[in-house]
Amino acid sequence: MDEASRETGAGRRDDPRRRLGALGEEAAARHLAAIGYRVLGRNVRAGDVEADIVALAPDGGVAVVEVKARTGPWHPEDRIDAVKRDRMVRAARALSATEAFRDRMFQFDVVAVSVLADGAVEVVHWPHAFDSPE
Repeated sequence: MDEASRETGAGRRDDPRRRLGALGEEAAARHLAAIGYRVLGRNVRAGDVEADIVALAPDGGVAVVEVKARTGPWHPEDRIDAVKRDRMVRAARALSATEAFRDRMFQFDVVAVSVLADGAVEVVHWPHAFDSPE
């Protein structure tokens, strides 16, 4: 860990951003399960990238899910840029090369989690948020 990370606490378990990310992933996983997805894993390493959540969608497809968590109101769709989409596609490619996921359809979902000032948590889910360029 570099000097700046040590001073700011980045990378530590008590880092507020890390806690917010964990809260967002937990809220997203609960939401997905409640609507019929079966969460297979969180923070799944696939090739050279990591998927926040990998789940089986109700229709049997494999969902590579990006979770975005923030405090207050915001526009999460602005945070899924071409670089993030490329990473999600690379994760799906790596997963599809494994025996467990061979010949499966993949989809790319985004789950936005907002933690409001009163502590309430809002979850918005965009199934099939984008298509693979291939």
